[in-house]
Amino acid sequence: MNTWDKAKLMATDLGKPKAMVNADGVEGAVALGRVMGEISGTKLKVDGQGRSSVELIGRFKGIPATPFTVKQKDDAGVDIEILVEAIVSTRCLMPITVHNILVKESEKDGVSIVQFAVDIDVKKASNPAGYEYHVTPLFPIDGAESDPFAGIAARIDTAAKPADAGAKAKAA
Repeated sequence: MNTWDKAKLMATDLGKPKAMVNADGVEGAVALGRVMGEISGTKLKVDGQGRSSVELIGRFKGIPATPFTVKQKDDAGVDIEILVEAIVSTRCLMPITVHNILVKESEKDGVSIVQFAVDIDVKKASNPAGYEYHVTPLFPIDGAESDPFAGIAARIDTAAKPADAGAKAKAA
């Protein structure tokens, strides 16, 4: 899978929402892509015009519904096109409806990590942007239940004590 490493992942990185909703024959919602991640913190950012936003900090992956190409320079400085099938980043901004939920969950007392996965669609709208996001969580977003080691534990025999596992390895 061709992966594009970005400084910050945003929903608009998954495609061109305005062009997608205005394409010939498009009616209703159009799939933009899927974003998943583990939030380990937040960071308040203020731009040059004094507008503030809260960035999600952690590990994030976006998968566009339709892969696309981007131009970038290779190691020798030559312009090349790459097919983008996934986007990874350590910072993320999501559509506001789900972004606020993610920020709230990640700032709860005792929460060290929030895991999430959402599908994002876009639909034509009569707002200045010309489109709106529809975000569908793929499982409940609840930082209180997130366990950063659950994925690893599911792949090993957690009932075996470390000494038992070492003995099994030596016997093999």
